[in-house]
Formats: sequence, C-alpha cells, structure tokens
Amino acid sequence: METQVELYPLKERVKIAALAVFGSYVEWYDYFIAATAAALVWSDVFFSAYPYLSTAFSIAAFGVAYFTRPVGAYIFGHIGDKYGRKSSLIYTLLTVSVAMFGISVLPSANSIGVIAPILLFVFRAIQGIGFGGEYGGAATWVLETNAYSKLRATWTSLTMAVIGLGSGTGAALYYYLSTHFSRADLLNFWWRVPFFIGVVLIISAAIIRYFALESNLFVKLQKAGKVLKNPANVAIKTHIGLMLLIATTWLYIFWVNPATIQLFATPYLAKMGISRTYVTYTLIISNFIIPFTTIFGGFLSDLIGRRTTIVISALSVAIFIYPYIILLQSGNLFNILIAQIILNALAFIGEGSFTAYFPELFRTQFRYTGSGVSYQFTAMYMGFVYSFLLPAILLSGNPTIYVIIVTIVFCGLSMLIRLRLWQETVKSDISHV
Repeated sequence: METQVELYPLKERVKIAALAVFGSYVEWYDYFIAATAAALVWSDVFFSAYPYLSTAFSIAAFGVAYFTRPVGAYIFGHIGDKYGRKSSLIYTLLTVSVAMFGISVLPSANSIGVIAPILLFVFRAIQGIGFGGEYGGAATWVLETNAYSKLRATWTSLTMAVIGLGSGTGAALYYYLSTHFSRADLLNFWWRVPFFIGVVLIISAAIIRYFALESNLFVKLQKAGKVLKNPANVAIKTHIGLMLLIATTWLYIFWVNPATIQLFATPYLAKMGISRTYVTYTLIISNFIIPFTTIFGGFLSDLIGRRTTIVISALSVAIFIYPYIILLQSGNLFNILIAQIILNALAFIGEGSFTAYFPELFRTQFRYTGSGVSYQFTAMYMGFVYSFLLPAILLSGNPTIYVIIVTIVFCGLSMLIRLRLWQETVKSDISHV
C-alpha cells in the first residue's frame, strides 16, 4: 500500500467531489428530462401521425441513446486515460449540450414532417455519446482522489447519488409546467423549457470543471511515464469479456429506473385513469430519495463489502416487484407513491456499491475506459430493452406479468454473477500504475 502522503488533502478531495457531482447532476438532469418528455409529450409532438404506435416510438427515441453510449465511453475513455480525467469530463458535457440545444429548438412533426422525428433520433444519439463518457470519468476521478480512504465507495457514490436530484429536478419542472399550463401550451412550447435550462447548466458545469485538480493517480501515472499510447484499445483487447459480462449485473437498476418507474408506470397508470400529473409527482418524491439510498449503499459496501451490498439490493428488488405491481393496480394514490419510493430505494442501495466496484476492477492505466465501457455495455443492453422489449410489453395484453418476470431475471443474473465470478475489492489497493 502506498503511503498516506499521496492522499489529497480533505479540502481538495471535497472540491473535486463537488465539481464531479455538479457535472454529473447536470447530465443526469438532462438525461431524465428526456425520459420524462418521452413519457409525457414526445408521442404527441413528434409521433402524432402514428397514434397506435406513438408511445412505442417515443420510448424508442429515448432508448436510441443507449446504443451510442458505448461509443462515447470508448472515445472519452481514451481521452481520459491518455490526457487526463478532467479534460475528458469537460468534453462529455459539451457534447451533451449540443444535443440538448438541438432537441430544445426542434420543430414538431406538424411543422416539418417526418424530418422532426428523424432529427430527434439523431440528437438523442449524440446525447448518448456524451453520456457515454460521463460515468467512467466521474467515478474514476473521485475514486482515485480517495484511493487511500476507507470510505472510498461512500465518496464515489456521490457521483451517482445525484441521479435522484437530477431526475427529481426534471420531474419537478414538468410537474410545475403541466399544472400551470394547458396541455396544448405544454405541447406547443413549454416542454422545451427544461431543455433550455439544461443547456445553460451544462455549459456552466463544463466551465467549473476546468478549474479542478487532475486525479492524483493519473498525475502519478504521467510522472512514471506509464500512460499507454492507446489505452482504450488495450482495455478492450484485454478485458472485453469481463466488460460484457459484468455489464449484465447492473441491468436490474436500469430496469427499475427509468424503465419500470417512469417509462412503464406512467402510461400504465394513465390507462387506469391516474393523471400524468400525479404520476410525475410520485417521480419527484421517489427520485429525491435516491441520493440518500445511494450514499447509504456506498457506506454499507465500505462496511460489509461491494458484492454483499449488491446481492442484498438485487434480492430485495426481486422480492418487492410483485407487491409493487399490486400497489399500482390498487389505484390508490398513496399506495402508488409508496410503491415508487420503495422500489427506487431498494435498487439504488446497489447503485452506491456499483459506482466504486466497477472502476476498482481495472488498473489506473485504463480505469476510465474499463469502467466506462462496462457501464455503457449495460446501457447498450438496455437500449434493446427500451427500444424493443419495453414497447412490446406496453402493447401486450398483460404487461404486468412481463415486468415481474424481467425484473426477477435481471436481479437473478446480478446475484449469480456477483457471487460466483468476482473477488471482493473493498480492501484492494487501486493505486498501482
């Protein structure tokens, strides 16, 4: 183990964590307002010519970004492992800002015809490339600056804890807009306002990140002359099997949120007569729970281990999914709110452990690429789910049974792979270059 001297002072670690977290918050805000818009308005704005398939097309437009996220993880992982974590994280934000601006000013299908939904798919693809580089970089940046801390998962979990703040803020904005403007006004203009705000926030976050310190482990790597010429290629060549396999262990969290809680529950409850406004309210509350459960998951994994925490989370989700559906079907507004809160909370306990576990599995020379590509392979898998499986489930005669089956399968995969194939990393030395 390296000497404690190489640990950044607490003040600098707090600063790096805060800047990484703010940038991640903005990206997750942008990500989830797209999910909310896909569930609430895109079907009418861009796909009204296909009334029977409009919801499916809207969700597919959201899902297309998942296919390009691995590309972004590779591109920005290469930049981050060769030139530095900080610089790559600035470029990820700027890429997302281009896509966000494009969506915010995109005319409706009624104005420019079929070119509107085509451009929506294009902008979502670009957005996916930017998102693809965010997780690996932010998690690696914070993890490495806390490499010698006994609470490094707790620190690193902060980068994903803001998922709830970002998604909750986005949901709150849409809740406000849907309650203060008519449906016609919302579809005509006001749904775009959260995207305009996102562009401003994301450019601000990029500027702020510029003033942060580089990862101390990456600086150490540079000084030792051990930066690889093609780090992303080396990571892919030597660890592609590992990346593809461990990516399956994160599927259950992606399936819980946004697939089940947002993209499934919103239209499902609407068909039951539950207002979209109230469903948006449940999203606000349940998403604001995420920061607490994610940080708790990180802290728990520092105490009892990464694998054990993930298994507890996945098993709890698998057990609760049936009661979750029953609570939704009750039609009782309070029951629906409780269901959304509990399912989100159980899943994101595992998120707090995953955030440190993925980057801990890779060496400093290609940690950004390795963790980022692994995570985005999960996203790519879910791209198929969001674009094909979930729309098919929504169009089926009995969607709830399929939601239960898929949840149990994804949770089972996570538990099986975690328990049988990987070592515990909670006490591992990640500082070697």
